[in-house]
Amino acid sequence: MPNLIKTSILVVCTSIMNIAKAQELPSKLKQLNSKDIPEETSGLCIVNSVLYSINDSGNPSEIWSTNLDLLYTGNAIWKTTKINVKNIDWEAIETDDNHKHLYIGEFGNNKGKRRDLKIIKIPIIGNSIKGDSIVNIEFDYEDYTEKKIEKSISIKGRKMHNFDCEAFWVSDSSIYLFTKNWGNRKCNVYQIQNRSGKHTAKRIGQFDPGFLVTDCVKVGDSLFYCGYSLTGNQYIGSVSWGTWENCNRKKINIKPAQFEAITWDSQKREFILSSESRKSQKASLFIPN
Repeated sequence: MPNLIKTSILVVCTSIMNIAKAQELPSKLKQLNSKDIPEETSGLCIVNSVLYSINDSGNPSEIWSTNLDLLYTGNAIWKTTKINVKNIDWEAIETDDNHKHLYIGEFGNNKGKRRDLKIIKIPIIGNSIKGDSIVNIEFDYEDYTEKKIEKSISIKGRKMHNFDCEAFWVSDSSIYLFTKNWGNRKCNVYQIQNRSGKHTAKRIGQFDPGFLVTDCVKVGDSLFYCGYSLTGNQYIGSVSWGTWENCNRKKINIKPAQFEAITWDSQKREFILSSESRKSQKASLFIPN
């Protein structure tokens, strides 16, 4: 058999193995021994065997990074790269199909009143982040109105609206936004073009995760996501990409952690999740046990 055919078969088989393993939602996690990670670890992303992360609102405008091999051995050395834009409410970090850019979701919207929502697009060459060469991709939701926010009920001072967002996914041509619906506990799916300028986010779907979605990652034909319920339980879930059907979820018994981010290591074929610093527990990274 020609070497080219053998190589092609190996690539296909490896891809199938990756997808098949990803379809199995983990029910137990183990904590990675990693010191000095971001306290709020609001997002995770892997490019060229480097794990990238960011902090949430109120923190310096920096991207954190560490080598994956060092992370798995418990010897991670984190470095920070300054980004020349203010961190109002960074919620997620992703890359595109060809790993030429990092994208930061500046779209946290707890009060539902922000009109400056955007994606920050940052060139990356090898493992070098060009933090002074950013592009802004701004957007508004097509069905947003101030009246919807005003009419939403308040619980303990929080407006229970459906226009918060902590998760997105990026391709070379499009960006997909996945909302954190305080109002109806569902997740709306919006799409915008992956180019600079002002956009109207078109709603293309909705699914019912059964909890509040805080981050996501696409693996094969499924979207995997993490989050928590209002009662403090932590979950991992999945849904079919594009149809937004076949929702699954598993409860993860980790307290007092609050899941903030999820990504997929295609080399080791496993998820990496993060939880923010909370009460007696420091910020942590987890992999399936």
